[in-house]
Amino acid sequence: MSTKELCKILEAIELNYTNYDVRFNLVLEALLEARKLNFECGFRVDTNEPNWPVIVIYLPDIGEISWHMPPSNIKFDGLLYKNSERTKKFLEIQSVYTHFESQDK
Repeated sequence: MSTKELCKILEAIELNYTNYDVRFNLVLEALLEARKLNFECGFRVDTNEPNWPVIVIYLPDIGEISWHMPPSNIKFDGLLYKNSERTKKFLEIQSVYTHFESQDK
């Protein structure tokens, strides 16, 4: 896998650095590309600003790059165990037919 796509995304981040709506989406794309390349990357907590999650990508032979991301206004309900049930319900409402339909009946 090539770093070409990641480079394009990182360049776009630099070009849109103060356009936060655009930058935030690009940072998420960069995280996905970095994972595809098996770069060390993920989410961190900045202890100085714990309400602003940080996305971190470690560029080999260069070092870490990171961005604060906007906090969500969604109140965390803590019901992680309901993810599957809620996902299936969303798919059902959206009339997306998946292999879940035959398994649940």
